[in-house]
Amino acid sequence: MKNLFMYFVMLLSLLCIGLSACAKGEEVEPEKGEIEKITDQIAEDAVRGIKDPINKARAVQDMAEKRVKGLDNLPDE
Repeated sequence: MKNLFMYFVMLLSLLCIGLSACAKGEEVEPEKGEIEKITDQIAEDAVRGIKDPINKARAVQDMAEKRVKGLDNLPDE
């Protein structure tokens, strides 16, 4: 009985060592399917469609502020 327990402990320890040696800690991300790829592309297009006009409006606002500052810095005649 004592020998059987000893063999069990040895087998269990070898199994744990073997499993920990095989695990590299790198998790492989599963490849996306076609539906996920299309969904991601649509989401990117939607975000771009929202952000582009906002960025353009900010650029126009910055130009307007620079013009106003430029007019404020003109010498009085």
